[in-house]
Amino acid sequence: MFITISAVLTSLIAALTVGGKAVCKTIAIYKSTDIIMFTGRMMYVGKVISRIFKIKTPLRKSSKTAV
Repeated sequence: MFITISAVLTSLIAALTVGGKAVCKTIAIYKSTDIIMFTGRMMYVGKVISRIFKIKTPLRKSSKTAV
């Protein structure tokens, strides 16, 4: 009984994985431009936010002595 349940669950998970991948590939093909534009916008927003919160630290003098 355990083997049957295990095989059924494994088959179900595999089917959902393959089906989900096919659906996502279809969406990616038809919406590729929108996905690229959204990704570009998010990267730009991340860059702007990182510049806003960037803290400049003063330069430290080197503690090394000349030899």
